[in-house]
Amino acid sequence: MEELVNRCLMAGLPGTSVPAPMEELISAGLGGVILFGRNLENAEQVRALTGAARAVRGDLLVGVDEEGVEPGHFVALGGPPRAGNHALGALDDVDLTRRVGADIGAYLSALGINVDFAPCADVNTLPENPVIGVRSFGADPALVARHTDAFTAGVQAAGVAACAKHFPGHGGTRVDSHVDLPEAELTETDLTPFLACAPDRAAMVLAAHVRYRGLGDEPASLNRRILTGLLREELGFRGVAATDALEMGAVSGRMAVGDAAVRALAAGADLLLLGSAEVDVWKVRDAVLAAVADGRLPGARVEEAAGRVRELAERFAAPAVPAPAGAGAGGPDAEAGERLAARLAPEPLGAAPYVVEMRGPDLGFPERFAGLPEIAASLDPAAGGVVLSGAPPGGADRLLEEAAAAGGGRRPLVVGVQDAHRAPWMRGLLAELLERRPDAVVIGTGLADDAAVASGAAAFLPSYGRSPALLRPLLAALLGRSG
Repeated sequence: MEELVNRCLMAGLPGTSVPAPMEELISAGLGGVILFGRNLENAEQVRALTGAARAVRGDLLVGVDEEGVEPGHFVALGGPPRAGNHALGALDDVDLTRRVGADIGAYLSALGINVDFAPCADVNTLPENPVIGVRSFGADPALVARHTDAFTAGVQAAGVAACAKHFPGHGGTRVDSHVDLPEAELTETDLTPFLACAPDRAAMVLAAHVRYRGLGDEPASLNRRILTGLLREELGFRGVAATDALEMGAVSGRMAVGDAAVRALAAGADLLLLGSAEVDVWKVRDAVLAAVADGRLPGARVEEAAGRVRELAERFAAPAVPAPAGAGAGGPDAEAGERLAARLAPEPLGAAPYVVEMRGPDLGFPERFAGLPEIAASLDPAAGGVVLSGAPPGGADRLLEEAAAAGGGRRPLVVGVQDAHRAPWMRGLLAELLERRPDAVVIGTGLADDAAVASGAAAFLPSYGRSPALLRPLLAALLGRSG
C-alpha cells in the first residue's frame, strides 16, 4: 500500500538537482516530480536533472506548467518565446494552435519532460479574473473548445501528456486560488472546452480549487460530485485526474495538506500535486496511509488511482526527441506574432518613440525580459522608455518631462498597459497621459478589454500578450523596421 500511495503523489524539487531524500522517494514509488523556475538554469542542466531522476526509476512522470504563455519557464533558458493562448484564440487558426502545441511538446520532450500541465481550458467569462486572463484562448466557449482540443493533440503527438485545466472552469472567478478559495457558478459555458477533450483526447485533467454554488462546500479538487459524478460518470473521462497543488491557499488555508490529500483521493483524484519544496511529502503519504488503515479511505480507491498513474507513465515513457523543434526563429509562435502584427497594420510613427510600459508588481516576468522599452531599443537605439509597476512620483507631467529630456524634445509616445481595466493606478495614469498626449499609441499587452480605457488614444493596438513573439513584430511595424 505504501508504494501505491506514493504513486499517487507528484512532488516539487528544492533546487537544480535531485537530492538524496527525493531519490529515496522516487525509489519508494513516487508518481512524479514537477519542475518550476527554481529548478531550471539552462537546457543542459534540465536534461541532467530529468535524466538523474529517471536513473532512479525509469517510469517516473516529470511535469511542468508550460502553457505557452509569457512569462514561460523556459524563456530565461534561451527557449523560444511563445505566442500564448490569447493570441492563438485571436487568430483562431486551429492548425496553428496544433503546431504550437506540437512545438512545445517537442521542446519539453527534448528536456526529458513528459507531462505538460496545459492547456488552460478556462473560458474567460470575467475580465476581472485575477489569475486567468491571457492564459485563456478567449471568451467564446466554442472557440476555447476547438483550441483546447488542437493544443492537446499537438502536445500529445510529440509524446508528452497534456492536462486540460482547471476543471470544471476557473474563468468566472474573482479570487486567485493560490491565495484563497474562489466561488463561482458552474455553467455550460465552463464545461464546453472540457467536453472537447473528454473522454478520449486529453490524457489528464487538472481539477480547480474552486467551490461551485449548489455542488457542495468542497472545491472541485476535493469534491466527489465533481470529480467522480461529473468528470467520470457524466463526461466519461478515463484518464488521470490531477489536483492543482494542494498547498495553494484555497486548500491549505482551510486544512492540513495531508487531510486534503485524503479528501482528494476519496473524491476521485488520481494524482496529487505537491508543488512546494516545503511540503513534507512523507507526512502527506503517512496521512493517506492512516486513512486507509482506519477505513476513512478505501484501499481499492488508492489502487485504482495508482493504476491510472502507472498506465499514464507507461503510455508516455521517457521521451527521446533529439532537439527542441522550436529552438530557432521562424516557428509557429513567431508566425502567430507576425500574422497578428500584419492584421493590425499600424501606421509607422515616423521617429523613435518614448515607451512607457505599465505592469503590475506581481506578474513575475523573467529578469532577462525588461519589456516594451527593451524591444523598442533593440529595433531603434534612439528609442527610450521606462517600465512602471506603480504610479510614479509626479505622475504624467514628470514622465513627459523625462521623455522630452531623453529625446531632445517632443517625440512619439507609446504606452503599454496590461489589464488596466482592473488596475486603478494604470487607468488613472493612462488618462493623465492621454489628456496631455492624445496622439499617443496604446498597446494593450493583456486582454483586449483595455480598448475601453484607451478610447482617447490615437490608436489602440492589442498584442494579446506580453511575449516578445508578439511585441517585437508589432513594435517593428510601428517603428518601420524589420522585426
